[in-house]
Amino acid sequence: MQVIINDLPEGKRGKKFTKLKDGQTNRKYVAGRIVLKDKREFNLIEIEREEKSLSMLLLCNSKRESWASICFKIVLD
Repeated sequence: MQVIINDLPEGKRGKKFTKLKDGQTNRKYVAGRIVLKDKREFNLIEIEREEKSLSMLLLCNSKRESWASICFKIVLD
């Protein structure tokens, strides 16, 4: 399993939800990759939220994909 934890970037359009309610603390994201023994691959993106359950996106596909570029685009755009 590979995991990246970082601040959520503003992206090209200057996303307003990159900061927590205090307006100063950066919101975090976690991007992870899980490869099962049978070579199936799952990718997970989780965004930090306040006072709510976690916001999580689980991606899987039967085809080989460039998951790094897909996850990067989701987080930045």
